[in-house]
Amino acid sequence: MLFSSISIGDFLALSSLEQIVAKMRVGIIGQGYIGLPLALLIASTGIEVHGYDINKKLIVNLLEGKPPFEEEGIGNLLKSLLGKTYFPTSDLDSLDRLDVVIIAVPTPLSESSPNLMFLRSALESAAKVVRRGGTIIVESTLPPGSKNKIVGWLRELGMEEGRDYYIAYCPERAMPGRLLEELIWNTRIIGADDEEAARASEEIYKRFVKGEIIRTSFSVAEVVKLVENTYRDVNIALANEVARACEVLGVDYWEVMRLANKHPRVNLLRAGVGVGGSCLTKDPLFLYLASKDRGYEPDLILYARRVNMDGPVRYARQVHRLLFQTKNGYGSRKIAVLGVTYKGNVNDTRESPARDFIKFFLRHGYMVSVFDPHTGETFGGMRAEDPYEAASGADCVAVLADHWEFKELILDKLAALMTDPPVLFDGRGMFSREDVENSGIIYVGVGLPHLIKETVVDAPLSFYPLNKKAI
Repeated sequence: MLFSSISIGDFLALSSLEQIVAKMRVGIIGQGYIGLPLALLIASTGIEVHGYDINKKLIVNLLEGKPPFEEEGIGNLLKSLLGKTYFPTSDLDSLDRLDVVIIAVPTPLSESSPNLMFLRSALESAAKVVRRGGTIIVESTLPPGSKNKIVGWLRELGMEEGRDYYIAYCPERAMPGRLLEELIWNTRIIGADDEEAARASEEIYKRFVKGEIIRTSFSVAEVVKLVENTYRDVNIALANEVARACEVLGVDYWEVMRLANKHPRVNLLRAGVGVGGSCLTKDPLFLYLASKDRGYEPDLILYARRVNMDGPVRYARQVHRLLFQTKNGYGSRKIAVLGVTYKGNVNDTRESPARDFIKFFLRHGYMVSVFDPHTGETFGGMRAEDPYEAASGADCVAVLADHWEFKELILDKLAALMTDPPVLFDGRGMFSREDVENSGIIYVGVGLPHLIKETVVDAPLSFYPLNKKAI
């Protein structure tokens, strides 16, 4: 149930008492995966919120009540608040004298270093619309030491901290698929180096956050945000490394995981084809690079990132070799990929492992057919209308996202549509091996013993002839 034990309607009712005292005006720069739900939650408490984004098409859609992504509760909140307390706009000149400006724009990794171009542009916009003595809150992920850069950039614009503005860092802690729930119930960290910035930030967040709100310094908040995702990335890498060890040792990782987790101090995570999303793929590198620049190289963080990055191509190569073995060097040269989002039941494809998996097969002459019920993205493959169309004539079906819809696949129907012998690669541990094999499908997946014969050292990457008659 959304918001654990509280519905949107209940939440709005609880917030109605705050509307009497909600006099401030808030602007949120960036109306994406974090900026939009944050704007709606603040607006739901009666505060006037202006959601600004340079993407004019996005704003037009928001003005029509159309959110840019799938997320439970977002559409209903948007329709109920639009034009009342939430006002989306792409016209910066229409904003002025805002009490608080929150920045939620991307801070990507470019050429092995943090790219703060969008952040700097957002700060320039914030400087134009925040009232004198107002507060600027950054939610975007920051590399350690960013506050000095932020203060320096604003000084170039003639603004002095503590006189013209106050600054705080309040990093988001929310995952696509549960954005509203986690923004409300997760602990919120407020990083601020002066009382006024901390107080103003807390005044905003306490209106909708039901979790704990904790104050700390700006620099500690920077590191906390990066450590959270680094912790997850390293633990996923451990699961993936153990799974790969199980593959060559001839044992089932999923059985190993289940039994090892019976130990009271062990919690192996689920292994998979790779790690995606905008945060997990870059935050560990922000931490690694900042530490390296200051004289210490945390190799474990970098190695874990490499383990998770290598997964898609590693398993694509394994599938390729297995097809060379099972098809005697021939086949239809077709792979069906089911699911291209970075995780199940969302439409977010940012840094999805499916991208490199698909591109491997495209580079080596395969036809790739793609179906995903949540997105039209194909990463260069051909879009299919349903999983069975994708599987028709395919040598292998690769399941790369654990969408609920794939649990309903009719395996016998899938097998009948594929070339003989049909192969299913389970990149997310979704299926029962017994069920798949009972349907006459060769089952191969993450953490399962290798099916490749020892005599097959490797398969030539372009082993399929364009014309079989030429052989």
